Amino acid sequence: MDRATVREIGKNAKWQEAQGLVNFGYRYLPFGRYVLIQVTDSAKVKQWLRDISTRVTTATTNPTEQAINVAFTSRGLQSLGISDDALASFSVQFSQGMVTEHRSRLLGDWGPNDPSLWRWGGTAELTPDLMLMVFAKDDMAAIALADELTKEIDGLSVMQNCVFEASLPVDRDHFNFEDGISQPKIGGSPNSSGTTNEGDIAAGEFLVGHPNQMGQIDPVPTFALSAEANGHEFGQNGTYLVYRQMDQDPELFHKFCSENDPKNPERVGSWLVGRWPDGTPLEISPDQPMAGSLDTPFGYSSDPIGAKCPLGAHIRRANPRDGLRSPDDAINAKSLTSSLERTAHHRIMRRGRMYGPTWRPASGQPCPPAQRGLHFICLNSNIQNQFELIQQTWVSSTKFLGLVDEVDPMVGVGSGPNGACSYTIQQFGEVRKKLVDMPRFIVVRGGAYFFMPSVVGIRMLAGL
Repeated sequence: MDRATVREIGKNAKWQEAQGLVNFGYRYLPFGRYVLIQVTDSAKVKQWLRDISTRVTTATTNPTEQAINVAFTSRGLQSLGISDDALASFSVQFSQGMVTEHRSRLLGDWGPNDPSLWRWGGTAELTPDLMLMVFAKDDMAAIALADELTKEIDGLSVMQNCVFEASLPVDRDHFNFEDGISQPKIGGSPNSSGTTNEGDIAAGEFLVGHPNQMGQIDPVPTFALSAEANGHEFGQNGTYLVYRQMDQDPELFHKFCSENDPKNPERVGSWLVGRWPDGTPLEISPDQPMAGSLDTPFGYSSDPIGAKCPLGAHIRRANPRDGLRSPDDAINAKSLTSSLERTAHHRIMRRGRMYGPTWRPASGQPCPPAQRGLHFICLNSNIQNQFELIQQTWVSSTKFLGLVDEVDPMVGVGSGPNGACSYTIQQFGEVRKKLVDMPRFIVVRGGAYFFMPSVVGIRMLAGL
């Protein structure tokens, strides 16, 4: 699909109806709270939804004071009165939920990631009905906003220990790497300056009811329309939201990197991630960071054997760009275009935030015990074709790009004890270097699939 078509499709998207998280990461609002909620009185919650629909932040303008968004699990929609027949109009993945035997296998939720070990989401009793997301300029304002919105009625039960802080990195993530790089740009969407974003990804990859990269429209969830809906299908201009709470262990990460290269542990970490800590892609500068390279376009077609960036590096698996091919495929214009098109059709919009105190090895201080990690949140219009495909076919695949018995070194779960795995650095001087018995630096501790409806959809729920 050419750029002109992508832009035209994007112009037709109803950004004034879509919730703001689709289009903005709220960079002016570095503090937030994710509140997981169960419904105890559906009638009162419906009135709450009617009231809150006037305050929900939409995707037209990047807010600078506060933002409010809300999303629902399939259990939550049922608690509000959606019938089983109506629920069948949603994707199977959403309806079944994140925790099934089949889904745990394909997502790598076994061993240290087993749902039985999760803090929330691992059982029906510990699964939320909805999630309230609030963002503000400072932490106290975020707390106050969350308290205000959840104490207005007694029909909501905030799940114990499930009010999570959510902050943007002050400088870098817990592993001391720049994060949030290489986000897709949605064609036709408003950007932070209020002008049209001439992005290269079709709106339908992230907004339900619009054509995707292939010119197709994914099924739009619907139920019996209320008079207020005026023919608007419930799922139109909504999106599926994937949330996984992931504990991170920066002390273990630094220890592993230091043991494998005491003189330059950053080098080892960069081999695993695929970027230097400042964000420089190894593909652009494999030997040292290079200032000003964050926005430089790059691909992997000129590095088919991983001489610059290891084949299994995290960013290479998460977004293969023009390098999505088997080792035997010819490198030509057709194969490169095919790879770019396939990759574009599987992109996700990442909206994650950190939790817990940061620690830097350079401080010379021991790492204080604390829960710290990443609230991984991504948006997509097709969970199976986007998030789950990335997770199963790229991140967790032991045969990605011809590798053997290796998984993503950061978020994959290997076949060794407690999920340990090995990792090959294809070009290390004149020989390959193999890292073995690599422990898990990241462990999943909660998760669920949500649907984030448009503002009109929220009002429809209120009118059920």
